[in-house]
Amino acid sequence: MKNILFTVFFFSIFFLYGQKIENKTIENSKIESIVIEGDAIFKIEINSTTSKTINITSKIEGEYAKSTKVITQIKNNSLLITCDYPKLTYKTDDKLNAHKVHSIEIALEVPKHLNLYIKSAIASAKINGTFKYLLLELNQGNVEVLNFKGDATINTYNGNIDVETNNGIIDAKTKTGIFKSEKITESLNQIKIRSINGNINIYKTKK
Repeated sequence: MKNILFTVFFFSIFFLYGQKIENKTIENSKIESIVIEGDAIFKIEINSTTSKTINITSKIEGEYAKSTKVITQIKNNSLLITCDYPKLTYKTDDKLNAHKVHSIEIALEVPKHLNLYIKSAIASAKINGTFKYLLLELNQGNVEVLNFKGDATINTYNGNIDVETNNGIIDAKTKTGIFKSEKITESLNQIKIRSINGNINIYKTKK
């Protein structure tokens, strides 16, 4: 991390009723990608902006809020966002009950034209704006992509997928869900969407 400019302004509001809110601002012009991995994250919201900084707000609630952390680190021009939390004793098929002891929400404002890589077993994701490439792999959560410009690969198991865009070549399939699409103008952008049980809806961007 030598010779990499990395500035973090960290503010923490902690407290009532097992709730912790943290804000971070990262200034690093060399970041090309953002990677988010965390099976304890329940909600992810990302908006692209004209700013050169990355702003991260995390909200942690639950019995173990005090000992749960959202961790950020930079590796090979990528910003990695993960969670460190007490290991729970629930069974694999009972992950959705994890919010009883900790619930994590993350909101980001990021520069346009970054790559996003997001993977979670339970999170829902709301993505808004322009990105170079978006990769979303979710199990239970729903996906909402608004005013989207760029290339994308979106996969869910049970989650529904709503995509709003003006231009792109759409390749969408769902195994047991329902697929609906408005007419989208073709462009060089490739948007590949797959779901096993979720519905897929494609909309033209609203003005």
